Amino acid sequence: MGGICNMQMCPKCSHDNNDTAKFCNMCRTELMGLLGKDEILHSRYRATKVLGYGGFGAVYLAEDTQQNNAFCAVKEMFDNPNWTATERIQNIQSFQDEANLLRSLPHQNLAKVTDVFADGGKQYFVMEFVTGQNLKDIIDKSNVIGGITESQVTGWMIQICDVLEYLHQNNIIHRDIKPDNIRFTPEGQVKLVDFGIAKVFDPRNPDRETDPMKRAATPGYAPLEQYGGGGHTDARSDIHALGATLYHLLTGQCPPDANDRAVQPTIFDPPRNINPNISDNFEQVILKAMAIRQEDRYQTVAEMRDALLGKIASTFPCPKCQTPNPAGSQFCLACQTPFGGVINPFRFQSGKEAQTLSELIALIDQYWDEAKVHLYAGHFANWLSGIGRGDLALEANNISTSVSNQDEGLEQFVQSTGLASPPDLSPSETQLDFGNMFQGEKRDKDIIIRNPGRGYLTGTVSSADAWLKVKTRKFAGNQRHTIAVEIDTKKLSIGAANSSISLKWNGGALTIPVKVDVVERPPVLSVSKTKLDFANIQCGATASRTFEVSNISDGTLQGAVVSNTQNISVSPKNFSVRKGDKPVTIKVTVTAPNQRGKQKETLTIQSSGGVAQIDCEYVVEKPILSVSTTRLDFGTTLKGRKKSRSFTIENSGTGTLQGAISSDSRTVTVSPKSFRTAKSKKT
Repeated sequence: MGGICNMQMCPKCSHDNNDTAKFCNMCRTELMGLLGKDEILHSRYRATKVLGYGGFGAVYLAEDTQQNNAFCAVKEMFDNPNWTATERIQNIQSFQDEANLLRSLPHQNLAKVTDVFADGGKQYFVMEFVTGQNLKDIIDKSNVIGGITESQVTGWMIQICDVLEYLHQNNIIHRDIKPDNIRFTPEGQVKLVDFGIAKVFDPRNPDRETDPMKRAATPGYAPLEQYGGGGHTDARSDIHALGATLYHLLTGQCPPDANDRAVQPTIFDPPRNINPNISDNFEQVILKAMAIRQEDRYQTVAEMRDALLGKIASTFPCPKCQTPNPAGSQFCLACQTPFGGVINPFRFQSGKEAQTLSELIALIDQYWDEAKVHLYAGHFANWLSGIGRGDLALEANNISTSVSNQDEGLEQFVQSTGLASPPDLSPSETQLDFGNMFQGEKRDKDIIIRNPGRGYLTGTVSSADAWLKVKTRKFAGNQRHTIAVEIDTKKLSIGAANSSISLKWNGGALTIPVKVDVVERPPVLSVSKTKLDFANIQCGATASRTFEVSNISDGTLQGAVVSNTQNISVSPKNFSVRKGDKPVTIKVTVTAPNQRGKQKETLTIQSSGGVAQIDCEYVVEKPILSVSTTRLDFGTTLKGRKKSRSFTIENSGTGTLQGAISSDSRTVTVSPKSFRTAKSKKT
């Protein structure tokens, strides 16, 4: 684990408690030593909530930190200090077998397993988190008998039968079918979960002993053989549990346990005694599925599914005896009256009937969800055969076996009859004008599409050019769809560019023109310096410095350098720089004025890409000569003799004083003849 955790979550409310606590300080539930909130597993998964727990383990809601904190479910296997070393090895292997079993079963109604690992001495596996609720939640919310109807249950049962049939074909028995283990996505898709006691069934060795960790049964749902009596568990054991689940859904009561029923059969109350609204057909399905003896049950899930679908199969009454008969029947099942020349109506659950194909199509739009079941159960095909439309019956069969999306399949069937208008498509934009865009710029626009007509809308979106990208390429359903379109002008030339977006749907096609004008970005001025320091300059002297002007954008940058004083001159004064050209070097020369002290002047660079200023700073120095005397008296001197006198030169100004001393007489010599002295220095 990601370090030692000193906390543990409550199994009921997920409140974080100290790891030494015995009861939750929020809801007083007894604690079980679960993970702490935000505890990190496998350096990746952050536990955030307890989803469920049992005798063998717990399931947590977690965030996958390597997948943008996407939600996932992490299942933990509990350790038991009373296990022997051999039992511990066997139980760990059994837990890993469950994970690997689910990992090997790709099916839309099974939660996907994505990771298996050990952390901190415990075993875990990670699976898809199925949002939504389970059947137990639905039962608990329906507080009246009959609150859940057969029409609701039928669609759920068909999905469960489909996934059980898949498992049984792979010799896998779930062995724990119950409302708690049947979840729903927000889209209504069933997900079968919790394979903790699932068993791989070997038809060649049906009496193989079940792993000790998997010897479990849920009272009310598990069949007699799962308790060790009446044979071995097989596919018919799941059928019993599914029948018990159906019983609970329609009666609101959990059925009595199989062991008790075997001893005292009268404790089992038939479903219609509790809920008289249950149909005869559904009651027969439940009773047969829940038979105590395996041989008295449905032998396959497919048989049970067919029996369930018999409830909503279209029927018509016999003109002679009024017995309901399946659509397409040639003779009455009861009195054998032939139906030649009789038009068999197709009846929906609401009681509405279709005498003709056009009436059927009209009712399909009214009862869309029910019609999907009819199509995929073969009811439409049977009825069409009975009215002499074998061509459409064949089309209905082909669609039901080849088109997995039932909404798309039903719309395809309706269109094949030629009696209904196709879905329509209405876009929010009939053309996209992106206006002016700079070269290399990206920009998005959205197109909102909807179906203002009938039916189920599906389609695709594509673009005519690579620089025009469509982020949403497919759409399905009658809700509003947002089509995101992006233009990338990086590879476009300057000027106008035109393209188009193509929308193709199961009712037509549409082209939306797209245009954009690609323009150059304006030039942008850039100067290498904002200050030039000329240091010290003596009055009247000159000094030079340089800076560079460049264009950091597109186009041609043109401009001039302007000085605010006659003391500063620039060369060149004007410049022109295109994109990619070398910078232009500007030379600035200062002539020191006859004014001592620090000076500050400003240069202004005016251009088509902006304005900049450069400060020019310098110090003007002006030395002043001062002599200690203006007369030297040598007195009386004999001819041929030498006599010396001296005087002092001082700089009473600034800067450096330089000069020379000369004599207008050959009898007078000076040493030194030149001098150089700084401010306040004497020579």
